[in-house]
Amino acid sequence: MQTTYFSQALSLAVIDGAKNIVYFPVWWYSKGLWEAFKRTGKRIVEFNTMIGFTVWAKNIFTPMFGATDIQSRIISFFMRLVQIFLRGIVLVFLSLFSFILFLGWIITPAFVIYMIFI
Repeated sequence: MQTTYFSQALSLAVIDGAKNIVYFPVWWYSKGLWEAFKRTGKRIVEFNTMIGFTVWAKNIFTPMFGATDIQSRIISFFMRLVQIFLRGIVLVFLSLFSFILFLGWIITPAFVIYMIFI
């Protein structure tokens, strides 16, 4: 009996598809989870860069606009303090949102399987 290229290709596709289905949960909770974790960390660093939290914190005692008199230093300190506080709140909320997305990555396959069987 002669096998055709089509039947060989079909059997390889079915076998490869079955391997992918079996390997998917292993990948999702190993390499995929690690990649999602690294992406979450990068996203938080990008948020920090975007809002400039560390720049404001590093320069809290630097007078704004190069004004060196005492009144300008006091005003600059309190303005920077307010900015650091507000930017810190934004950074915390964005970090929490990113962490919730990471938890969604962990929960999604289990939730989908649970909903299929319910």
